[in-house]
Amino acid sequence: MNWSKLKSDIKQIAIPIIAISLYILLGNLIMGKICPMRMLFGIPCPGCGTTRALLLLIQGKFAEAAISNPLWIYIIVLGTIFLFNRYFVISRSVSESITKILKVLIAVAVTLCIVYYIYRMIYWFPDKAPIVYDSENLLERLGILGK
Repeated sequence: MNWSKLKSDIKQIAIPIIAISLYILLGNLIMGKICPMRMLFGIPCPGCGTTRALLLLIQGKFAEAAISNPLWIYIIVLGTIFLFNRYFVISRSVSESITKILKVLIAVAVTLCIVYYIYRMIYWFPDKAPIVYDSENLLERLGILGK
């Protein structure tokens, strides 16, 4: 385990983590949601259901997590590969090979996310959770979107 790299990374991400945490807290307190797309437009984003899926996963509700957004499986696999490569792989050539593979897997993940989003927008939107229209969005509150 590369402890010095871990300590350095923690120092570098401390302020962004605090900022993201504040955003999540304030978004939840003010709007009751954390997704900027849902807050502004009232429509789900391509990652819709991922936070819910991860929270369900922590509770051991695997089937419900898979329904909410099955891409959580991919996120965990990619995260595990990244952490293993970042903190446990010593060989530079092995690390570079893993990084190349990881880049391909990330491209696949983004593609899957977009395809799954399109599918859910066609077949689920606007009334099957989590792909629902939220009429309590900012644009509607401000009268910019029609009522």
